[in-house]
Amino acid sequence: MAGNERRKRQRGVVLILVLFIISGLSLVSIELNRTILLDHVFSLTSRSILASKPLLNSCETVAALFLVRKEQANGENERIASFAHTQNEFSLFVNMYNDQLKSGSIRISLEDENSRFPLKALYAEGSAGTQKAEICRLMFERMLSFLLLRHGYEGSHDAARLCAREFLDGLLSWGGETPLSTEARAWYLEREPLYFPPFRPPESMAELLLIHWPSINHELARRVITGSGDIPGLADCCTLWSTGPLNINTLQPAVVYGFVDNSAVASEFVETFLRLRANQGEEAIPGWYRAVFESYGIALPSTLILSEQSRWRRVTSEAGTGARRLRCVSVGWLTKSYMQWVTRFLL
Repeated sequence: MAGNERRKRQRGVVLILVLFIISGLSLVSIELNRTILLDHVFSLTSRSILASKPLLNSCETVAALFLVRKEQANGENERIASFAHTQNEFSLFVNMYNDQLKSGSIRISLEDENSRFPLKALYAEGSAGTQKAEICRLMFERMLSFLLLRHGYEGSHDAARLCAREFLDGLLSWGGETPLSTEARAWYLEREPLYFPPFRPPESMAELLLIHWPSINHELARRVITGSGDIPGLADCCTLWSTGPLNINTLQPAVVYGFVDNSAVASEFVETFLRLRANQGEEAIPGWYRAVFESYGIALPSTLILSEQSRWRRVTSEAGTGARRLRCVSVGWLTKSYMQWVTRFLL
């Protein structure tokens, strides 16, 4: 009997050991399968990225080819081609190129960089640039006060204007144009993590979120700067690269508000302006906008501020194979023989 009991206990111990071994082997097998799957996914992702990079680079080439050809074809035509019409032509051109790709696909959108407000123009460059900078600062105040109200600022037009001026003062101090106030200096020194104005114009739109702006809360400031939903923000309406002049034929609606000092007629003026511009069709008549400025008693800015054409372009590219896609923004200026890119950044 004792021998039977001992054998039963031994068989039980063996069974437990076998179960432990099987469980261990199962865990090893699961971990091995997981590692193999991860390696496979990583391999596919790496291959997709490697294949996407040449496609992304080709987007700039496609855009430059179209833009230079378009510039050469325009010749000395007195009328100016509608940029919306140019964008439609560009879209067809990209689709034709896309159809020839054996694998992967690209998407490219075109924008006039001088449809955006030039932040660098807020900083005077010598005595000749002082007058231009002062005019641009007034325009920036008006534009920003409009964006404040669009994003839910609870105050009057005058209060929004004062709030916009406060941010402008902070922006000028950030760029070294004006000295820091005692209040702003103390505020920066209390930041965690600590940062301080670089005393040069912003090099990234993200820097605008760091500027001292005590009159509004951080959430509203973020919406006004980065935009929210369908309502654009400063980052959507401004450029860090071009210094202007603004292209009257492509200006974004928020920038048009910068021309109007009288808040009572601002919305009506902008609506009329945009309607008349849309009515120009495929080609714009030079000087078409003068009448609407005169009818609302708004002074027409000088050629330092305003133009009817632009050589600056922004190209937003997306390329990839499969689910993995890369996005990039390139900004540059155009001549009749080549496109000179001045910056590019991945999104």
